[in-house]
Amino acid sequence: MSKNLADILVGRPFLDDLPESAKRSHYIISNSNVPVQNLEEIATYIWNHIHKAKIVSIFTGFYCKSGYETDGPVGALILAEFFLQTKIPVQICCEKELLKTMKSIASELSLSEFIKFTPFENFSANKNSMIFTIERPGENSKGICHTMDGYKISHSILPIESEIKKNPPNAWIAIGDGGNELGTGYYRNSIEKVIPNGKHCICGCKGGITAYNKADRCILSTTSNFGTISLSLELAKQNNINWNVPENKVTQIIRSLNKYGIKDGVTGEEGTVDGISIELRKKMYDLLNRLF
Repeated sequence: MSKNLADILVGRPFLDDLPESAKRSHYIISNSNVPVQNLEEIATYIWNHIHKAKIVSIFTGFYCKSGYETDGPVGALILAEFFLQTKIPVQICCEKELLKTMKSIASELSLSEFIKFTPFENFSANKNSMIFTIERPGENSKGICHTMDGYKISHSILPIESEIKKNPPNAWIAIGDGGNELGTGYYRNSIEKVIPNGKHCICGCKGGITAYNKADRCILSTTSNFGTISLSLELAKQNNINWNVPENKVTQIIRSLNKYGIKDGVTGEEGTVDGISIELRKKMYDLLNRLF
């Protein structure tokens, strides 16, 4: 992966302006003793495996203090739109209340008639599945999911992790930012070392917030939305597909999520993701799009 892209993914050009909540991937990657997984290689891996997949399944939804957060759903909708453009069937799977919102927003974007919205009870992984988990809670070594501040997530979480273990898919790509997301266990040692509550949580399970299991490929980025959109741009580049994601489209989806009560998971505010200001987000996406 080009140094420019690797740096942009974890926010290095903007470290002086990023809030601490958006520097977690930078800390993890900078202190990791394993090879950083390469976005270009991950995109190639996806193209090499996707012909075996009957449908692409995208999971998202992280429940915070006051409800689901804006990080995850934005990237999920944009990645789904990308696969639709390439004529690849795609479904979005999440908890029922979030699924209803995602379907409504897809309708606003004129996508709902093409994307399948699948309740979890109707989903089953198999060897011909390709799964993307974007900002989904991941179980620690004790089987417990946590918020970043170290508390056990009490909200009901669909058992996608057990389904993946039971029926391993053809390919599983995980996207996260702080190390408590499903599939990010690839960086477990670094997460436990540099992320607060990574090794010692508050809930009493003594397992920390670090996700234990590893996806086939893992992307860490300033936000999961940013990592997912970066992946879609790299996928398009490799197959010469006409595709771009302007910042105003990201803003449009965030505003729609806010309308349904989905807000910033760090600040609880509208218009932002993980505490990154609207102005800084525009700079980040402008730089990303210039690179592609």
